[in-house]
Amino acid sequence: MLLSIMAASSSDVSGPPTMRAALPDANPSAYIGASTGLGTPVAILSIPLFIMLADYTIGF
Repeated sequence: MLLSIMAASSSDVSGPPTMRAALPDANPSAYIGASTGLGTPVAILSIPLFIMLADYTIGF
């Protein structure tokens, strides 16, 4: 379950450096805020889904 939560929030880590490399003249506050502002709530709200999928897969 922890792996799926980490995978869901990986855009917070990899998004800003990728955008900086692709668009060096872009405003960093726009894409850092977008990745954190959108990715983090989605990851937090999907934790119950990850728990349900883990229970279904493992069968506890």
